[in-house]
Formats: sequence, structure tokens, C-alpha cells
Amino acid sequence: MKLWKISSFIMMGDSFSAQGTLDRRNLLGFTPMSTLSGLRGRSSLSKFTTGLIWSDHLSAMIAEEFIIEESGAAPAIADNINSHERRVEILVQTGYFLNNDLVINHKGKNFIRNYDEGGLTAHDYSWVPSVNLDCFFNRLILPTLNGVRKKLLAYDEALELSKKHKAETLVIEWSGANDLMAVNTSPSRDYVDLAIKARMENLAQLVRNDYSHFVLFNLPDLSLTPRYQAKKEECEYTRDCSLYFNERLSTACQEFAATHSQCSVDVFDVNSIVTEIYENPEEYGFDIAKRRQSYIQSTDFIIEKSDFSSEREYMFGDDVHLSTYMHAKLAEHFYRKYRLEYYFSTPEMELVNEE
Repeated sequence: MKLWKISSFIMMGDSFSAQGTLDRRNLLGFTPMSTLSGLRGRSSLSKFTTGLIWSDHLSAMIAEEFIIEESGAAPAIADNINSHERRVEILVQTGYFLNNDLVINHKGKNFIRNYDEGGLTAHDYSWVPSVNLDCFFNRLILPTLNGVRKKLLAYDEALELSKKHKAETLVIEWSGANDLMAVNTSPSRDYVDLAIKARMENLAQLVRNDYSHFVLFNLPDLSLTPRYQAKKEECEYTRDCSLYFNERLSTACQEFAATHSQCSVDVFDVNSIVTEIYENPEEYGFDIAKRRQSYIQSTDFIIEKSDFSSEREYMFGDDVHLSTYMHAKLAEHFYRKYRLEYYFSTPEMELVNEE
């Protein structure tokens, strides 16, 4: 079977994927978003986990593959890669991308563009009234999938990106959790439907602009997070909404793929991975006694610690976000799955200007 060639990536999503963009912004020009978001004092890398996130680990794996290919090295290091090895973290920190939360380059050429922002919602709730003042405030200030897509397309237009470049780009999109947790008082199937509709509209708009390869992440079962484990009365309903979300997303993507035969559209099953690890934590190196605990609220957490080794036993970094070691597990699963479905090639585009 001939594999689709992919030489660049676009990431779209929320705090599950954010590279630190929110931490560098000020509300109304003077209020640090790091204070409002809760990032201050919890992450030395300005991310919603203490260390690297899934896209960092994934980028390192792909970058190593490029290096091996370019150097002609015989053994495929990527086949045996351990995302927690220090050499991978050094590769990530010195060779590629932690100095820029928007663009990642490989030898000066376009590799990954990030449109991930903490708080992002799939559906646009701007100016939609809410009886809850916190929710209404969030609806006014938080980014949306529609908003980041406009930035993406404006960048395309400014650089006059070719159809060939877009045809060799894999768009990875992960949103919807904030639709259930940040801009509404509690999860609801109605909010799920709005989020799924917005995610599919995003695909449709990108296809109209010559993109054709997409991987959409589903949601982990949010009822497993420390936030909802501490709210037993909401736990079951949250679980129902999470599962409904994933069912709707799977169906919607299948329907979209059926009517867009020129495209590749797939759902990356985050939920199955997280649930499997949650049910069998010790098989994956996690402590069963800590699977319901937030790392940053534990006695093990020390900000600015160099290796965050104590987090290795925790599944969750805070009350809702995955730990950096869970992010590594997601990246490993993603890489193993999609390197068999796509041919990852070194980028061929000319030098990229800073966004």
C-alpha cells in the first residue's frame, strides 16, 4: 500500500497540546494570562504539565528519524526510542523548538506550526450569555477553533503556500474538553453536539483551502481525572458525556471521510490509551495509589526540579491535565500507529519567516 507523504505538520488545539502561547500573553495588555490560567508557579516550561507534552515527544521521534535518514545510519533508533531518555530531551530542547511556541523548524525549513492555545473551545461561545459569571467571562476571553484557523489561513496567504505543500501537511486537531469544562457549568450532550459540529466545520474549511490529511484526537474519559473523581455526584454524568463525545466524533469523521475520498481522516483514540493505563497503571510504570492524585498538589512536586522524576508515578499533572509521562505514552502510540500510515519526510519548503 502506498503511504501518503507528510513533510510538515499543523497542530490545532487547547491546553492538552499548548506550547506556552497563553503564558506569554496579557489580557487587555497588562494582566498576565499565566496568572489567570494558573500556570504561574507550576510549570518551568509554561505548559499545562510540568515537562514536555505529547507533541514535543512526537516531534523528537520524527526528528530523530530525519537525522537517521540523512546520516544513513543503519539501525532505526526510532524503533526502540524511549521518550524519557535524556538524549531525547536534549534533542528537543537544543535542536528544535522550545525557543518558539509557534513555529518549529528543521534545518531552517517548515516542520511544525502550532495553533494550540490554553482554554481554546471548539464551538464559539463569544457573547453567549451565561448565568455563571466565571463561565461568561471565559466565553469572552478564551480562544476558539475558528479564531486559530483564521490565523492559520492568514499565515498561508502571507507565505503563499502551494497546494503541494498543503497536500503534504498533516493537520492534527484536539479540542472539545473546554466546551464541557471551562465555558459551561457542567458537561452536557448539547455542548458535545456543538463541539463536534465545530470540529467538523473546521475540517470542511481546511479542505476548501487545499488541506487533505487530518488526525483528530478524541477525549479521555474526563470522569477519571482528579477533578471529577473528587465530585462523585458528577462523575457518572461526566463519563457519559465523554463517551458520547467520542462516539459522535467517530461517526462524524467516518461520514466526512465517506464524502471526501481525496482526504485521509482518522480519529486517534486517546480515550482507550488513557483508560487502559488507568485500569493497569503498574504495567506502564505508574503507581496505582497515585492514579487519582494531582502531581502538582502532591508533596512530591517541587517547581523547577530538573528532571521531574517524582512525576513518573503520576498519571495526572494537575486536576485535569495529563502528566508529562502520560504525554510521552500518547506520543509513542501516535508515532507507532501513523508511521505505518504515512511516510514522514524531511520538509522541503523554503526558509520560514517568524509568525
